[in-house]
Amino acid sequence: MPARAFFATRNDLLPEFRKTEKLMDIQYISCDRTEDINIPSYAHFEDIPLNDQAGFFGTYTMSNPYLIIPKGASYHFSTIHRTDKPGVTEYKVEIFNNLDYVKCTFGGWYYYDDDELVFIASLIGTFTGATQNAKELYKPFSRNFCNKFISIKDWQGWSWKVGPEAVEMLRSGTRFITDHDPSQSQPSHDLVLPPELK
Repeated sequence: MPARAFFATRNDLLPEFRKTEKLMDIQYISCDRTEDINIPSYAHFEDIPLNDQAGFFGTYTMSNPYLIIPKGASYHFSTIHRTDKPGVTEYKVEIFNNLDYVKCTFGGWYYYDDDELVFIASLIGTFTGATQNAKELYKPFSRNFCNKFISIKDWQGWSWKVGPEAVEMLRSGTRFITDHDPSQSQPSHDLVLPPELK
C-alpha cells in the first residue's frame, strides 16, 4: 500500500494541499458516520473542519478519515440501520468499497492515559488492492507532498516527515507517538529530534 506518513499541524498541511489542488481537481469526502444522507464533502482542504483533536479507532492513522476523489466522481457508502436506536439510520463511506481513490487520515492531539496530551501521525495513501486509478490519483502526493518537511528517523530507523510547526512542538517536549496503538506506546518509541536539530 503506497502511503506517506507525517506529523503536521493544520497550518503545516495547508500549503501542501493547496499545491496539490492546483495540480488536480479533487474533493474530500468525510468517512465518519452521519445521519444525514448528504455526506459532508469539501472542495478544499482549508474547508475541512479539523480541530486537531484526534479520536481513537485502534491505530494512530485512523482519526478524522477522509476519502480523496476527483471532483464530481461518484463513491460508495453504506446504509446502517441502528438496532440499538430503532428508526435511526446512519450513512458511512467505507474505505474498502472505494478502491479507486485515496484515503487521508489526520492525526493530532490524543489523550494518553486520560490526562497526558500526545501528538499522533497522519497518513495519505492508497488501499490494499487499490486500482490503477487510485495509484494515478496518489502520484502528486507521493512525489511532491511534504517534500520540504524535515525527515526524522524513529527508534526503528523508519523516516517520518515533520512539518515546521510540528518541529517546534517536538522541540517544546511534546510526545510524538510512532506506535500503532497510542494508548500502549512506550516513551522509548517516541519520535525525538536528532541533536543537530535541537
